Amino acid sequence: MKAYYQKQKIYGLEICVSDNVYQPSDDSFLITNYIFENPQEFSNKNVIDLGSGTGILSLAALKTGANYVLAIDINPYAVQATKCTLQANGFESFDVIRCDSISCLREISNFEIVLYNPPYLPIDTSEDECIDWVARAWCGGASGVEAIINTLEMLGKIGRPRKVLLVVSTLGRYMDVINRLEDLGYRVEELSSRKFFFEEIKLIRGVMNG
Repeated sequence: MKAYYQKQKIYGLEICVSDNVYQPSDDSFLITNYIFENPQEFSNKNVIDLGSGTGILSLAALKTGANYVLAIDINPYAVQATKCTLQANGFESFDVIRCDSISCLREISNFEIVLYNPPYLPIDTSEDECIDWVARAWCGGASGVEAIINTLEMLGKIGRPRKVLLVVSTLGRYMDVINRLEDLGYRVEELSSRKFFFEEIKLIRGVMNG
């Protein structure tokens, strides 16, 4: 697989971008903002960046003092982009793996935080527009939350991290996500949001009770 990446300054960070990888956008920046505004939450923590894309969230976590980041993406170009981004910024305390969500992990009890910028638009994944790698980053299934719910189900089976931060959209059945997090024992709160003409995207955080 040949991949070509360009380094760009995005949000003040040096990021490796490619036409085959979802580029950081408003949803990415919701999480990035929160990370930089709350560095104490990430300092000395082990973090999973699920659906890492260009690696911007992994980079933000490491820049705010995360002890270690495991970045995961099903897109092989995204795997390479994340490695490129983190290496370009001089970090070594990370691993990047290609995996469909967290299906390749057996347990994650040693991770405190999961960052997840998921596919959340209500588009059936069987549609032609969801075939290429970039489109797969936003096709969330008919309800817009199928990928998220499936991931939360897996989290419930292999270990529930202390915190989960993820983005949802009002175009999808986002309350299903909140309800599932609560069922798993998380206290859920909305941290920030961004409104557009046709939708609102929300950054929500689940914190394990107790």
